[in-house]
Formats: sequence, structure tokens, C-alpha cells
Amino acid sequence: MTAGRGRPARFDEAAQQKFLAAVAQGMRVGDAARLVGVDPQAPRYRARQDVAFAEAFADAKARGKERAPHSESHYVNHGCRAPECRTAAAKARAARRGAAKREESEEDGGVEPVELSSVPGSLTALSLRSPSSPPGRVAA
Repeated sequence: MTAGRGRPARFDEAAQQKFLAAVAQGMRVGDAARLVGVDPQAPRYRARQDVAFAEAFADAKARGKERAPHSESHYVNHGCRAPECRTAAAKARAARRGAAKREESEEDGGVEPVELSSVPGSLTALSLRSPSSPPGRVAA
């Protein structure tokens, strides 16, 4: 092939080194690819074609995972299962569920299940309670 013909390589050696450095600093692969101006799939394609780049890519990803702080984001985005990441993810999940429950109870307008006194323990009915009445008491 004659020099100068065809489309110039965008993921050349300089771009590869900049990409690997960004990944090693903890940047996500897609973000690092956009940083150097290539499609996010280009590094993975290059890794399938070039064994040396594949090894450097795997090493950079491992170093990037070590540098990232343990958090819910690290658990979700990097698949880290360190105790710190699992704990952070569990706490965040519980907080989101609690907030959703609070929103749900506010949206239902104070409707709550109440046992019927005629048949204790077997039937329930919905009753409306006023905002000033405590839970479990029916507004008169």
C-alpha cells in the first residue's frame, strides 16, 4: 500500500498511550476513548487485534480499579465487591427504598389498612385518616 493513501489512523500510538494513561487513572473506558477522540469500541477492537495492547489495556484497567475509591459507584460501574463497596451500595439502596416508600405513602393520601373489629385478624379494610390523627386511628 502506498504511503498517504486511505484514512489516517485516529487511534495511533500517541492516542493509545493517552488512552491507557487515562484508564490507569481510573477513568471509565468510554470516557477515556472520547477523550482521545475515538469510538468507545475502538480500544476493545484494538485489544482483539494486538496482544501487546491487550495486555497493556488489562493492566491499565486493573490499576484504574485500584485507584478508584470504594463507593456505590465503584460497586455498580466497576464490579468491585470489596466489603466497603458492598456496604456503601447496600446503604444507598436502603436509602432509595426508604425515600420511595415515603413518597408512596404521601401520594396515597393517608390510606392505610385497618383490621375490622368484627372478625379480628382475618379481614382488612382501607380507612382514611386525617393528617392529625396518629397511624392506626380512623378519623371521625
